[in-house]
Amino acid sequence: MLKVLTAVALSVVLVANAPAPTPSGNRAQKPRNDASDTQYCIKFDASTGSRIPKTECRSKSEWAQLGINVDELPK
Repeated sequence: MLKVLTAVALSVVLVANAPAPTPSGNRAQKPRNDASDTQYCIKFDASTGSRIPKTECRSKSEWAQLGINVDELPK
């Protein structure tokens, strides 16, 4: 019984001293409207052994580094 009471008391102390989450979080940051930040998602066919297609999202410059021109892809 003493172990249970000690565990409960320790839990209360730890929770009371934990920092409160900030309400703003990531929402406070305004999204940039730069063309470089736009994400382009490409859906690939399912690989062997899977029925789930793979989707990758990258910026236009990241796709260009891989040799893919997102402007020429069908929409």
